[in-house]
Amino acid sequence: MKNQENKAQVLTDRMDVGTKEFNEFQAILLNKSRERSIEQKKVVELMSLKFKMEDYLNSKDKHFKLVGDFLKEFLNAFEIRQNKFADYIGMRPSNLTKLIKGERALNHELALVFGTIF
Repeated sequence: MKNQENKAQVLTDRMDVGTKEFNEFQAILLNKSRERSIEQKKVVELMSLKFKMEDYLNSKDKHFKLVGDFLKEFLNAFEIRQNKFADYIGMRPSNLTKLIKGERALNHELALVFGTIF
């Protein structure tokens, strides 16, 4: 009985990659992905970044990640040039580049600006 209880909690049985069914399923997912509008794709990218941040914050295995890593992903996802973003937040582009590379620390003022924007 206990084995049946465990089986009920499993979402799916193991799927064999390379099978016809797997390839058909993969094709369906790919087609659905292609049908998304640009706005929907941006929402998916933003949600992905949000989950990466939450996963990082909740992870017990604290591998070091820079603020700039997340910022760079955000700018890339929305195709925002670093120079344009630096101008928008009133920062010299070279200082933003240093922040993204981890050569400059995030200060209180900039953290508040990012908090307001994001």
